[in-house]
Amino acid sequence: MLSLDNTYSADELREFEARIFRLVGSRELLYVTELKVDGLSVALHYEHGRLVRGVTRGDGVRGTT
Repeated sequence: MLSLDNTYSADELREFEARIFRLVGSRELLYVTELKVDGLSVALHYEHGRLVRGVTRGDGVRGTT
């Protein structure tokens, strides 16, 4: 699971969007935003509506500090 960069200004947000446009090769993107809960990080992967994998930043027993 990769770390996320923080953005603190409108210029940084525009730079982020320009990088995405270059990587994707399209300017037609849909953004989804969510509130971040500090201390919790998980990625859940579903295939055909069924949970197949859950990933955290921990070691399988404990999360990172």
